[in-house]
Amino acid sequence: MIWITRGGLCPKIVSSDPCRALAHAPARRALFLAAMRRISYDDCTRYGMTDEKPPPDWNVVVTCQQGGQRAVRRALHPLVRLRRAGFRNVLVGRVDDVQAFLTGVAELLERRPSLAASLGKVLPVERTFLIDVARFQEQLAEEAAALVDRLVGLNFHVRVERRGHKGVINTQATELALGESLYSVLAARGCKPTVTFADPDVVVAVELIGEVAGLELLTRATRQRFPFVRIT
Repeated sequence: MIWITRGGLCPKIVSSDPCRALAHAPARRALFLAAMRRISYDDCTRYGMTDEKPPPDWNVVVTCQQGGQRAVRRALHPLVRLRRAGFRNVLVGRVDDVQAFLTGVAELLERRPSLAASLGKVLPVERTFLIDVARFQEQLAEEAAALVDRLVGLNFHVRVERRGHKGVINTQATELALGESLYSVLAARGCKPTVTFADPDVVVAVELIGEVAGLELLTRATRQRFPFVRIT
């Protein structure tokens, strides 16, 4: 807990709630406290302490079973510093080496099998971007185009996990639009793309978390080696 005063951080206490106390403070103070990890940058943004949107700075998504968030964060702390993503039981973080991180999670589950009761799924994310709702499908097609070479000669399907934007972004329509876009690009190159939902070579996974979207190509090899890496 931190104590915020009208004159800054001094003995005279005005509020014990850092978010409410900082709501009327300059944005620079909010950013400073976020940097000092007193409160998160997400909290700064949520309480209107800065007009800036935080840049996408995560490349792994971790979900938890109900009531398991604390256990998961503690267990994975040596591997990644996870933070709340603004949605229940959803955490995000950044790692330098995704394969080393996934291997570390697998080894941790071997040593502590009880952790599986708290852990939902782990999903690496290769590309992240701030979304523009009005052109989200177009943005997604542009981001996926950078990965299309890795789909040549393989069968695939698209899966979108949406959190937020209910009634604005349609999950199934987004999956269909991206699938058709990838199919068209591959066909234009003279390939014969195949879409299958039964154990595809690659799942084109999209994670939409609030104002940020993440994109990953999940190969069968990765899904088999790390069973906790999944799309549902």
